[in-house]
Amino acid sequence: MEGYKSGKQRRAEIKAARRLHRLAARAANRVVAPPPGPVVPVDYSKLMANNSYGLSPFALRGYYVDRPFTCCDCAAACVWTAEQQRWWYETIGGSQDAIAKRCRPCRQRERQRKELARQVSQAGLLRKQARLAALANGH
Repeated sequence: MEGYKSGKQRRAEIKAARRLHRLAARAANRVVAPPPGPVVPVDYSKLMANNSYGLSPFALRGYYVDRPFTCCDCAAACVWTAEQQRWWYETIGGSQDAIAKRCRPCRQRERQRKELARQVSQAGLLRKQARLAALANGH
């Protein structure tokens, strides 16, 4: 039976987990020199609650740095700036696990596509409601 462990094994696991937790806490308190380039400090009071066992990399670091990424639609090389990240995580309250995946033109195109789909859906619902109302009135 592999699921059962002795008390000694369980205590060893607990000690190892506590040791890792202490090391992570020390790493979080350690002051690391920021890299060259624009950095923006993290305001922890404005971050959305993170339902995870650990902090995100920027929260551990204590500041945002520019993050390069590739757009998932057009494959263009882009940069998610530190100021944009601060706006996303602190002002808007975005998830700490979220990262940028589309460049600005592709985001605008995606918004337009979704708005058009929403309008088409609403028009279809209105036609259906009118048809059902006409049937209910006996026409």
